[in-house]
Amino acid sequence: MENGSDERWVLLAEDDGALRFLLASVLRKDGHRVLEVPDGEQLVVAHAALPPGRNGRTVVLSDLSMPVRSGLEAVEEIQRREPGLGVILMGAFLEPADVPRAEALGAAFLTKPFELARMRALVRALVAAPTARAADLLDAAGG
Repeated sequence: MENGSDERWVLLAEDDGALRFLLASVLRKDGHRVLEVPDGEQLVVAHAALPPGRNGRTVVLSDLSMPVRSGLEAVEEIQRREPGLGVILMGAFLEPADVPRAEALGAAFLTKPFELARMRALVRALVAAPTARAADLLDAAGG
């Protein structure tokens, strides 16, 4: 890695191994550096392991319901350390009690199953607009 290079990091947390592999492959094809993990606890650890002083926006694409720690809990902790994080949560549904928490993160929510093109457009938009909230970009990404 070159110091000061524009790095497009995506932290991917998904407990379904086949889906995680597919999403990681697509994101890498789009030029992103991807760290993939199977649960929320490892998501927090992966974020802490990112190189210090990196440029570019970090995007988290996380399943909501995972073993050990939920995606929402993990992202809340990570965002305390990196407030400009781009957040995309995915799942079959969002519990009503979790809606205010997701909104506070500025998170976009992708309902599974979702179109890969929509996810790719949303990640690209988050990288291109480093101060934008994912929730505000969802319509532009086909949501």
